[in-house]
Amino acid sequence: MSPRTNLRRLLNAGRRLVQQDTPRASTADELRRELERFGKWVYPFELADGVVTPLQFDWLAEAHETRFRMMLPEIDALFDGRWDEVSCLDAGCNEGYVGFEIARRGAKAVVGFDARPQNIEKAEFVKRQLQVKNISFDVANIDSLTPERYGAFDLTLFLGLLYHLEDPIGALRRLRAVTRELCVVDTQVLRDGPSVTTIAGMEEVETNDILAVLEEPEWDESPLAAMTGSALVPNKSALFTMLRHAGFRNVRQAMPYPGCYDRYANFDRVIVFASV
Repeated sequence: MSPRTNLRRLLNAGRRLVQQDTPRASTADELRRELERFGKWVYPFELADGVVTPLQFDWLAEAHETRFRMMLPEIDALFDGRWDEVSCLDAGCNEGYVGFEIARRGAKAVVGFDARPQNIEKAEFVKRQLQVKNISFDVANIDSLTPERYGAFDLTLFLGLLYHLEDPIGALRRLRAVTRELCVVDTQVLRDGPSVTTIAGMEEVETNDILAVLEEPEWDESPLAAMTGSALVPNKSALFTMLRHAGFRNVRQAMPYPGCYDRYANFDRVIVFASV
């Protein structure tokens, strides 16, 4: 069974609580013509008449399947039975795929924002096609995330964005300020290595918390790259330390499963649950 088929079966299990209108009446040919203006996609949305958005890279289907299998059971265990009371923020939502899955579980409200207008245009297109009413989108970056602008949310999602930022600690603090219960972080991390030593004041300090500067020269062309061309990538130890300093009390890691996407299996990428 292909990764894309596995992903479809995995997500269908959660689509049970929201009664939606019939998707906007469009033939498969009309949909395909409309999709041509968007080019390739990061996520495989299933639209009407069996039309699926074309993925930019084949490996994305396996990566998405692994992400959902690692994080959805924890989310469902916490929120099942009270989805109609749950609000969710998808920070750096890309095309909105994960937010749509939370909306389909029956969340009271889902808000997604992304700094790239073309991503939000795609998300709004999908929203019109699927007629999902409990989700909204905004063009914004993580620096604009404040309780005054967005309010507070029971569940916040921070998936695939942290390692593209120049100020990851500031971003986590802003997330904490709008999180009431759980924040889910999916990020690339550095591989484990030796500790480093520096001078703090008059003392020599040894630490395992390390961040690396990553340059992404094609940032202005790739939807999977940073917005500025440079970012700080933490190792796992630094990630946990940053989350605790941001104000999250309990931080725990989702463990990969046999046969999952290799970046998670090799711990080059991790998913963590940070509770308030």
